[in-house]
Amino acid sequence: MKQNASAKLYQCLQVEERSRAEQEVVMHIVYILVSRQYSERIYIGLTEDISRRLDEHNSGKSAYTKKYGPWQLVAHITFSKKAKATEFERYLKSGSGFAFVKKHLV
Repeated sequence: MKQNASAKLYQCLQVEERSRAEQEVVMHIVYILVSRQYSERIYIGLTEDISRRLDEHNSGKSAYTKKYGPWQLVAHITFSKKAKATEFERYLKSGSGFAFVKKHLV
């Protein structure tokens, strides 16, 4: 009986471990867009769903990008931690970060 209890406990732990592994991992994506019509227009953003967000930019649902569309995705980087993604987005929007984007990524 002691062996049965141990086996059941082990089985429960395996199920819990698989359950955690199967949970969806949320990734945070910092992305850079360039206007196809106005090539000097660059947009830097953060999202969890890059396809949906690009569609929103190109369909005029974003106030800032509405008048400069359509937009083309030129670069993106994915983070597992939102704080790191937010920090990187903030850097890219700073003077030196924006200079880096223009020199190396666009």
